[in-house]
Amino acid sequence: MSARETPTELFKRSLAQTTRALAGADEEMEVSFGAEGPRLSPGRIVLPHPPRNLSDADAQRIRGQADALALRLAHHDDAKHTRLRPPSADARAVYDAVEEMRIQALGANALKGVAGNLTAALTDQLERKGAAGMTERARAPLAEAVALVVRERLTGLAPPANAKALVDAWRADIERDARAALNK
Repeated sequence: MSARETPTELFKRSLAQTTRALAGADEEMEVSFGAEGPRLSPGRIVLPHPPRNLSDADAQRIRGQADALALRLAHHDDAKHTRLRPPSADARAVYDAVEEMRIQALGANALKGVAGNLTAALTDQLERKGAAGMTERARAPLAEAVALVVRERLTGLAPPANAKALVDAWRADIERDARAALNK
């Protein structure tokens, strides 16, 4: 750290480097920080600006957002995904959510720190969606519940506490249908 580099600048520089490494990208991939983050576009990852007084929880959440985007770059085939995507809106939502959990499971299973970061980002995302209040099926999106059950099966990580009710609203049916599909 140079004498003039603030802790936030050091965090941003370090995060940009680790994000490129996790993505398997070269130095030409741009990792920037802006109000429109987190977002992935060709050759660029945009992450949210870290707060001036960066807490450990904020740092882990932002690292999780960066890890999710980096893993998407490393392990997702957009052309294949689009080609195999189902036509119905509900099926597409499940398909997309499960693909996101598949991608994240690859990183979470390989690197314990990545698993913690992804969980922090997921917990924050679910909090923003109001998942804790989704106790009834009418309010609990099936795609979210399926994705969280898939994450649990692939990584061994239970759904975040704020999504327990959401998953519980659907778990019995998801597991029943999964068993039926496997027995075909």
